[in-house]
Amino acid sequence: MSDKKQKIMEASVKLFSEKGYHATSIQQIADTLGIAKGALYFYFNSKEDLLVYICKYYMNVFVKEFEWMMSDPDKHPRDKLARQIVLKSEQFSNNRDFITMFMNERFEVNAEIHKLIIMFKAKMLFATQRCIIELYGVEVEPFSYDAAILFESMSDGYLGLTMLHQLQLDVNEISLNLVERLDDIVKGMLNSERKPVVTTRIIDEIMRTYQLELKLNKEVLDEIQVIRSVLVELILEPEILTEVHSSLEVLESEFDNDEPQIVLIKGMIALLKSFKISEIKKSIAKIESYI
Repeated sequence: MSDKKQKIMEASVKLFSEKGYHATSIQQIADTLGIAKGALYFYFNSKEDLLVYICKYYMNVFVKEFEWMMSDPDKHPRDKLARQIVLKSEQFSNNRDFITMFMNERFEVNAEIHKLIIMFKAKMLFATQRCIIELYGVEVEPFSYDAAILFESMSDGYLGLTMLHQLQLDVNEISLNLVERLDDIVKGMLNSERKPVVTTRIIDEIMRTYQLELKLNKEVLDEIQVIRSVLVELILEPEILTEVHSSLEVLESEFDNDEPQIVLIKGMIALLKSFKISEIKKSIAKIESYI
């Protein structure tokens, strides 16, 4: 991003958060920056185009930070779930103008922003769902989306209080408390005779409505998660285990990119095959079938 574009975005977000998106004009943004109104149109076609750019930028930053943290092989899944609440709090604090703008406004959302929101929420949900399976085992998989939705709803509820009402709550204490509540929720689900509310079929239908590519990415990420679960049960040389986890991180990152590097993906798959770990052979073949 150019310095000028960055400055326009920052000034716009601040004005949108203070005055409101609809009440802020392109002229006011230009005046704040001390430039001619026409200069703004060199970078953005309209105020709506500017808004889409802002949402895309911040949501991409949030998701990348979140997914990087949630895919860290050195972190226990319990720590990842607790840490995600702290990370969200930090993102709120560090990007208060954008969060304020987004929470206070009632946009007549265009199709592109609507899709951005859906994709943003879906990626967060998938990362949480995979972590829950990693923590509680495959037996929780039928209930994993329900558990992920409940966990995210609880964390957003508490963080909303700290953000909107300026309550001085201990975020670390909240995170530990909510992971314990998740233990109770998962135990209750496994002991209940009730069926899951949100199933994989429902999630797939939602994603087909918006973007088929994310479903594909999700299936790849699911196979990567299967490999990680299998590795926990295996006795491997530390060097090999480190290389396998590093390869999985690269695959996870590339498949999540808009323009994945196929050569790099093939290289990581070839490396995984070279270890000749029979227990993950089937998952590697499935991942390879997607390229």
